[in-house]
Amino acid sequence: MKKKLILGITAASLVLTLAVAGTLMLFSDVSNTANNTVTLGKVKIELQEIKLGETTYTTIDDTFKGVDFPDNIVPGDTLQKHAKVKNTGNVPVYVAVKAELSITVPTGEDAIDLTTYFKAGTKNSDALAQILEDLLPLKGEWYGASDYTITKDAIIGTFYYVSQDQSSLAVLAKDGALTADIFPTNGITLPKEFTAASEFDNSFEGYGLSLKLTAYAVQSDNNAPETQNEAGWAAVFSSVFPK
Repeated sequence: MKKKLILGITAASLVLTLAVAGTLMLFSDVSNTANNTVTLGKVKIELQEIKLGETTYTTIDDTFKGVDFPDNIVPGDTLQKHAKVKNTGNVPVYVAVKAELSITVPTGEDAIDLTTYFKAGTKNSDALAQILEDLLPLKGEWYGASDYTITKDAIIGTFYYVSQDQSSLAVLAKDGALTADIFPTNGITLPKEFTAASEFDNSFEGYGLSLKLTAYAVQSDNNAPETQNEAGWAAVFSSVFPK
């Protein structure tokens, strides 16, 4: 029984082999191969600032990390700060900036926990809105999100590059296009008085303010926001913003 089964299978295999071999007698040809090459675009941006005493923008990198202001600034002083984002990639993009405002304390002083200092409902939290408005008086093309985050070390706000009427995200063209200046041409002014009561007084002499900017970009092609508002814009950048 087993021998017959093996022979049967072998016979079937021979028939199949012969059938395949038989097709090789037909005329045939093979076309040339079509090579379809797709080169992916590159999303790449630079953050640029103007150094003190200069008029041209310089790229932020390992050798230039941003403007350092003198250490004798007093309330009411106006600081000349200019920053733009440049699209150095080869695809158009949407752009957003995260601004982190932190307080540096003199040597020997205890660090300030900003979550406690600006706790909601306190008199300092009422002054915070004025601080942000004075230090980040962004222009029409930059829209400040209504929500900001307060961590132990920093106050973090998000700003989107938008159309002049702030109705939609603006598309920054490829190959060297620049955003509008993030800050107004007349500079930013340190507040010297507050409309709301606060604990900002002479006890802050010697303290420092640090403003850190980080720019983000995502492709704009095939990536339209579902809604042209803060929620829709945040969704567009959800893949690149820090979690």
